Amino acid sequence: MGLAEEKKALRTALRRKRREVPDDVRKPLDEAIFRNVIRSRWFLEADTLLLYVSSKGEADTIRIIEEAHRLGKQVAVPKCGENGRMDFFLIGSMADLAEGAYGILEPTGTQQPKITDKTVCIVPAVAYTSEGARLGQGGGYYDRFLEEYPKMRTVGICYSCMLLPELPCEVHDRRVDAVLTEKKL
Repeated sequence: MGLAEEKKALRTALRRKRREVPDDVRKPLDEAIFRNVIRSRWFLEADTLLLYVSSKGEADTIRIIEEAHRLGKQVAVPKCGENGRMDFFLIGSMADLAEGAYGILEPTGTQQPKITDKTVCIVPAVAYTSEGARLGQGGGYYDRFLEEYPKMRTVGICYSCMLLPELPCEVHDRRVDAVLTEKKL
């Protein structure tokens, strides 16, 4: 089995594992991740947050988006375009989102954020390692986006059961600077 096939099989197994986390277990995990995020130095110091809108068993990002807005931070979420391109657009609230590609909520606005040294991108993945390696969704959108902004601070959030000792990685796979779970950063 080649690396691409290995990654695809692992994605399938890990997505299933993540979806099987019962709601009564998921809710306290999401609460702990939320508390850890909003208390983190990188969140407190950020002027702009680039966040994805969680779905399909991912750790909840909606409360993080709402808290960032409450604190007066700029929030931008991604929109996937043609040729594997992804751009972020500012939102003022969850009302500025509509269902888009892949059934994911995307921004309806057109204003892009200015990415500075205080911008933090919370990067989605199916799983991470504690060293920041990630198994993405398979489309390469974030890998291409992050390559454009190599100095931007990046963070992954996940349930600790999705923090693995190792993951198959290729040269183009972008790591995150830090990984936060319900237990630790």
